[in-house]
Amino acid sequence: VLRFGDYRDSDIPPEDLFALRQLTRLRADLVDMTSSIKLKVIGIFDQVFPEYTNVFSDIFGTSSKALLSEAILPDRIAAIPTEKLTLLLQKASHGQYGAQQAKDIKKAAEQTIGITLGIDAFSLSLEILLAQVLHLEKQVEKLNNEIEKRTEIRAETLTTIPGIGKVQEATILAEIGNFERFRNDKNGAEKLVAIAGIDPKVKESGRYKGQAKMSKRGSSYLRRTIRQSAFIASFGKGKDPMFSKIYEKKKAEGKPFEVALSHVENKMLHVIYSLLKSKKEYIPN
Repeated sequence: VLRFGDYRDSDIPPEDLFALRQLTRLRADLVDMTSSIKLKVIGIFDQVFPEYTNVFSDIFGTSSKALLSEAILPDRIAAIPTEKLTLLLQKASHGQYGAQQAKDIKKAAEQTIGITLGIDAFSLSLEILLAQVLHLEKQVEKLNNEIEKRTEIRAETLTTIPGIGKVQEATILAEIGNFERFRNDKNGAEKLVAIAGIDPKVKESGRYKGQAKMSKRGSSYLRRTIRQSAFIASFGKGKDPMFSKIYEKKKAEGKPFEVALSHVENKMLHVIYSLLKSKKEYIPN
């Protein structure tokens, strides 16, 4: 837990760090809430219109949301004139979807095997849940803008690391707190790893000694951010050669996914420490 005194002598004003921590943690919580509601929506669609995802792989994509704002249930989608539906999809997708997709979704709606029992209750549930998703997404976007605005003046270089954007950088800075505590510490990088709870911990009891696992102490917000960034750096579009090689090496050694990815997370925190200390940019190796 970070306390006000932890920020003493930091080059980032304490009030800025506290503000960033408040904003980034709230954003993470809202993202979790949004994900939970989206799972409920997907669960309902699986019952009333399971064919929907054959046309829209992402229920919450722009084109899908444009359609659902017009009609939610299969019978109402099927009732939309093909020409009107085509124009709606073309506009929402900037031309990516058109007449064929309109015909496909109408056909799927007409031939759906989804249940109809209690359909009014499902309709109201979807209406409320989708409205919540839209509202939360707007709030998250509002937080994104504020977080990015607050980090624009910072001269940090963490966004040069694959998988770390402005929001992730802000979260990392806020959760670490006063970096001056670690700057001249020869074990500074390992302490950052410990703050994220990625350091190994062996469970022992008497003569029993278990396998080493993540301690998961410290900041869960920092740990999750590093994990997401490490995943992108290992597998995402434009993945980084060094981070992906670490993962592949550990997998070749027989390590399970979580363990292999934890090695990437550990390395990423060492890189973060180096960049915060040197103020240099990350160069793929």
